Amino acid sequence: MRSEPGTRSIQLGAILLFGSACIVSWSYPPKARWIPLIIATTGLLIALVDFFVPVQKKEDEKEACNALDVSPRRELVVWLWIGILFLLVVSVGLIVGSAAFLAIFLKFFWKEKWTATILVSVVTGACIYLLFNKAFQMQLYRGIFFE
Repeated sequence: MRSEPGTRSIQLGAILLFGSACIVSWSYPPKARWIPLIIATTGLLIALVDFFVPVQKKEDEKEACNALDVSPRRELVVWLWIGILFLLVVSVGLIVGSAAFLAIFLKFFWKEKWTATILVSVVTGACIYLLFNKAFQMQLYRGIFFE
């Protein structure tokens, strides 16, 4: 069964993302590289299996997929959000970038109220900081502006 071009581009994007994360994780200090390397390697293996192993769909699944047909414009919007997340993480780091992305996404995509947006973003950033910096004692990437 052949996949649609949109599905293939998402699959190739996942392979490139996880593959580059595997390569980049080797540049981290030995203690800090294990968690990113495990996550990236697992993601790469799943993405490769998804790309190369064909999946046979049943008739009712085909009808459900046709009802959820993704337009090229909608796929471009998804890639735009992924690009915004990537730019934020590279520029201001993982903790601040994740919290900022979550705030932007909640406010402009989900149209949440400012109070909920700020509260969720601050709590998420604090949880990431406490989990990785304090509990795991790992130094996360700070971004090109905070190095």
